[in-house]
Amino acid sequence: MKILFRIILLFWGIMITSGALHAQKKYVIRKNGIGMTGGFTNYLGELNTDASLKSHTSLYGSAFYRHRLYHKTYLRTEGMIGMLRADNRSIDSYENEITGAFRTRLLEVTLKAEYEFLDISKLRVTPYLLAGVGAYILFDYESTMGNKETKNKLGTVIPVGGGVKYKINNRFKIFAEGNIRLLTKNIDNLKGFLVNSNPNTYFTVGAGLIYEMKMLNELW
Repeated sequence: MKILFRIILLFWGIMITSGALHAQKKYVIRKNGIGMTGGFTNYLGELNTDASLKSHTSLYGSAFYRHRLYHKTYLRTEGMIGMLRADNRSIDSYENEITGAFRTRLLEVTLKAEYEFLDISKLRVTPYLLAGVGAYILFDYESTMGNKETKNKLGTVIPVGGGVKYKINNRFKIFAEGNIRLLTKNIDNLKGFLVNSNPNTYFTVGAGLIYEMKMLNELW
């Protein structure tokens, strides 16, 4: 009996100690983080009419740095490289439909505010919103509409989007998000009256990883 009693006491001692150690591993909200994203770009405009999704979808990759401003609010600086394209020159196109194709590489830099709806220091998952400003440049441009003016290869954008974030542990988070760009210039190279009647833009859908770098009581 004495041996059994000692075993029970030892067992409870181990459980209490383990619980105390686990309680000390409290989640700490980090101040700075870096991350990467990858996924799909998609053109929206006249040249995706009656065309397959594949014909106006490409790939992109990005890297970013984010800084915590206040509890659930972050500032995110991001650089992205990808491709935009569209081609609706199919035999199934209607006779009165505008047809054509273009392909271009894209370099984009943005500054976004990121707001998390839920307290991820207490929960595993939170939805979030993104909004900001940025600029893009198109290069290696090819189009069935002819050459594109240099001034239309540069533009400013307002990225707006959101997603869902999941906390793996104290350092790593994964997320999935989508962003649409507002106020783009003429991307598909349709000219003349078509420019004014053809609002075209692009959006991205992807997934990524965040690595939290610093704690709140560190200077940098």
